[in-house]
Amino acid sequence: MKKLRNIAAIYSTILLLFSLLYFLLLQLPFKIYQNIIFYKGVALLVLTFLIFLVLIIAIIYIKRLLFEHLESFIAAILITFSLHLTLLVIFPVSIDRSLSISLLSYLSDNFNNKSCQGMSKKQLEKKLIQNYVIKNKAVDKRIKEQEIINFIEKKNNSCINITEKGNRYLKYSVIIQKLYNLELNQIK
Repeated sequence: MKKLRNIAAIYSTILLLFSLLYFLLLQLPFKIYQNIIFYKGVALLVLTFLIFLVLIIAIIYIKRLLFEHLESFIAAILITFSLHLTLLVIFPVSIDRSLSISLLSYLSDNFNNKSCQGMSKKQLEKKLIQNYVIKNKAVDKRIKEQEIINFIEKKNNSCINITEKGNRYLKYSVIIQKLYNLELNQIK
């Protein structure tokens, strides 16, 4: 029972400390990948992982400690890393790119509209185009992002082409679409 408590304490402590460091790093003004949320999040997650790995190795080397629970420490770090990677993909990245979140936000802002407690479809379409696409520069953001990861390239500052790397990614996306039975009309 004591061994189980020790292992639970290891997992809980690693989860708490790893999470605190990761969330702290996310708040710092790093200019990693020009603030593309996914890449910045993954880079800082890897940095947090490496910091914890170095700390564990240093403690083992300096104090000759942790040998009894070494597997638990490493497993806790890997599980916490995986958990944060999953959460990064599910929440911040999805929210950043989500038309649904924008749609819900606009409806929430207009909840007190006397005529229908919301907006008409036409009003909503106009609001999404004006704010999500134009005001938030959604197209500019995606072009910049795709240039950074070399999926597209600009030629003569006016013509945007897909690169070979972009085409390979698109082919991979078709496989993922079929595996997960997704109905994404934009992927052919």
